[in-house]
Amino acid sequence: MIFSRVIVAAGLFVTALADGPAIVSALEKVTGDTTSLNDDVSSWNGGLLGTIPIVTGSTTLLASIHEGQKTAEASEPLTLLDAIGVAVATQALSKEVNTTISTIIGAKSKFDHLFLSPVILINLELEKKATVGFSDAIIEKLPVEQQPLGTQLVKPILDSFDLAIDVYNPF
Repeated sequence: MIFSRVIVAAGLFVTALADGPAIVSALEKVTGDTTSLNDDVSSWNGGLLGTIPIVTGSTTLLASIHEGQKTAEASEPLTLLDAIGVAVATQALSKEVNTTISTIIGAKSKFDHLFLSPVILINLELEKKATVGFSDAIIEKLPVEQQPLGTQLVKPILDSFDLAIDVYNPF
């Protein structure tokens, strides 16, 4: 009896975490990690040891995107109010992604000098793939009539990744 109550309580806890505010929190975490990565790249002096925070920041960002996808997948369908909160958080993320991608593009010559551009390309491709998974999971939870808007909000993020991938792709 006690065991079944614990199971029910745990189920309620997971449901409580998997909602609009949880998705917004996941988006805010990704935004913060994106900002940190931008700071690492923009303050990098071009030396090999300076790439350690960049690699760490990129790995942290990728993990946050994957965690956000898990949160979105576990979420119940979002209400219109939840969808508005997600849209606002997505716009903030989009701004940070665009800034960070611009910084990464601007640092290409430094990465080229260390022969690290192929690594950056792989990271960009992995982050884009994870972003597609995360955004698809969120869009699926939006009210049906809001899903096209969700797709439009994510498009600038994906376009930024595509631009950077084109810049770093040698072919």
